[in-house]
Amino acid sequence: MAIYKNNRIVIDLTELVEIRSGVINQELSEYEVEQIASALQHTLTWDTLFFMVDTAILDFKGMNPIEYGSEMNESWLLEIERNKKCFKMVELKGGSWTIQVPQRIKD
Repeated sequence: MAIYKNNRIVIDLTELVEIRSGVINQELSEYEVEQIASALQHTLTWDTLFFMVDTAILDFKGMNPIEYGSEMNESWLLEIERNKKCFKMVELKGGSWTIQVPQRIKD
């Protein structure tokens, strides 16, 4: 038995594709499993894993991790609604185009 200073994750993509295809009720041949696993070897991204690690670090440090889709978006939407009262939409016309832009309402 070896003792390592770091933690290691090994993912068998072929096995993962086989298992996940069963979870989503999709029957695949052995060849199809190998094709998908081979493609994933080059296209798989780790965005979700990175987000989970970042969240764990912030949680460990006692900081509130950002919860996308909850409070941050709600406060942003409230700010937009408040700002709508300070602006009105006006049309700018050019030769062959028209665009609406916000213009600050003078008090």
